[in-house]
Amino acid sequence: MIEPQPKNTAAAIGLAAVHLFKIDPKAVFSTFAADHYIGDERKFIDTLIGSQEAAQSGDYIVTIGIKPTDAATGYGYIHAGKKAFTINGRPVFKVREFKEKPDQATARKYLSGGGFFWNANINSYKISTLLQALSKFKPDLLKTLKATRVASKNRNALRLWEKLPNEAIDTAVLEKAKNVLMIPGDFSWVDVGDWETVYSLLSKKTEDNVTIGKNVEHISFDSRGCLIYGEEGVVATIGLDDMIVIKTDDTILITPRLRSQDVKKIVEKLKQTKKEKFL
Repeated sequence: MIEPQPKNTAAAIGLAAVHLFKIDPKAVFSTFAADHYIGDERKFIDTLIGSQEAAQSGDYIVTIGIKPTDAATGYGYIHAGKKAFTINGRPVFKVREFKEKPDQATARKYLSGGGFFWNANINSYKISTLLQALSKFKPDLLKTLKATRVASKNRNALRLWEKLPNEAIDTAVLEKAKNVLMIPGDFSWVDVGDWETVYSLLSKKTEDNVTIGKNVEHISFDSRGCLIYGEEGVVATIGLDDMIVIKTDDTILITPRLRSQDVKKIVEKLKQTKKEKFL
């Protein structure tokens, strides 16, 4: 299923729930991002199944909290409360609150104090439970979702969709709901949010050059620590250190690895100048 246009996770997940409800109103489903790296697939699946069983056991929204390995400031955090129950030997906790991305000092307090987990936005719900939550917190959104037919070209439905707010499922539902539980996940997890993260996952040494893409060759002279992505052909570099070079058919991006998060500023500029086709 493909949403008519990007409107963030509340609309996308809600649209899936509306259409899955027609297939099996008693089903449990899980949602997670496509750009996350999971290091231990077996542990991930076991934890995910546990979250689904917890969701099935009552009127709960169940999220997975990743045990933090460092005082990361790039993730939101979940503050776990009292243990609600146990599923197959796994503790399931009530969620006290969600915390936005903290500064370094606050992140260190979270890490040393315990009870805080990274928010990976991996959630499990009964379809009926999620639809009830949307009905309570976002009734206008739910009304539009019910009027939206997947792959439909109905102009009225598309106009309704275009007016939807761009909102995440976290702020739309999870941060408001009182029936949110958390199951800890101890599998390795990385939110691949920029090219620097891609490089760190694929390189073995800090001076390695990493080349990815289809039928692309990197010819390097005196270049170190670079990530090269291409679609066909050759990318040649001379004397580049710690750079990212992304080459597609009609666009080239060149940036220092440490400034890879600034790509979003280029994205905004392309939107402002009506050059979205290059995204």
